[in-house]
Amino acid sequence: MMQITRVGIIRNISLVLEEMKLDITRDDPLVGRGAVLDSLSFVSFIVAVEQKIGDAFGQKITLANSRAFSQKKNPFETIGSLATYIEELIDGK
Repeated sequence: MMQITRVGIIRNISLVLEEMKLDITRDDPLVGRGAVLDSLSFVSFIVAVEQKIGDAFGQKITLANSRAFSQKKNPFETIGSLATYIEELIDGK
């Protein structure tokens, strides 16, 4: 099991992108205007990230929940915002 770090979170997200054969950079929009994922790909991506993070860190997380949708800044906007949100979830913030 890996130590939970932002670098580890981003690395695991990158592994999911590689496995899904998605070419997305840290700042590409995941949802909304100019999104690189359609709705089905987005759902598949989120489920895969939840599983990868759970396996890597031994901590089950749920990304698409009421907390995510009540944030002022959309945590699914980019890979960077997603990594920040995952870090907050794991840290219990």
